[in-house]
Amino acid sequence: MVEISIHDQDINCAVPKHWHRSIELSVPIHGSTEAWIDGNVFRVFPGHFLIVNSSQIHSCRCVKPHEEYYGFAIQIRYDFLETCFRKIGDYQFVTDYEGDHLSEIHSCISDLIDTYKIIDDFSDMKLTGIAYQLVYLLLKHTLVPYESVHGVTEKTGADL
Repeated sequence: MVEISIHDQDINCAVPKHWHRSIELSVPIHGSTEAWIDGNVFRVFPGHFLIVNSSQIHSCRCVKPHEEYYGFAIQIRYDFLETCFRKIGDYQFVTDYEGDHLSEIHSCISDLIDTYKIIDDFSDMKLTGIAYQLVYLLLKHTLVPYESVHGVTEKTGADL
């Protein structure tokens, strides 16, 4: 099985600040959530997703205290990403992706969640295939060089 875990979220209160090495996707199904990631605040609504990069300190809470929220947190192990793309350490994912492939990625996320709910002799195999497809889409469409996000420029021998 691919190293992806899926957790149902029924957030009635805040999830405190924490971090982990895995990449995490926050996927609201009903209601919206507000995420704090390394000092920035993002709102996520159904039909969208939010990516928390490896080792980023993050927390989340319901946007409205009395609003019902239901969604999923999908965690993708960093070492699995390294096996898929060896140069992952030089890149990071766009946190609040809004690009042309949003519906394609969200459709894959929905397939992953729907398959996660099915338990039969073949569901693990199907989950593995969808997980690879999701990782492919995320790597292809939401990955940016680390230095473009953090303003770090690489010096060449001529610059020294």
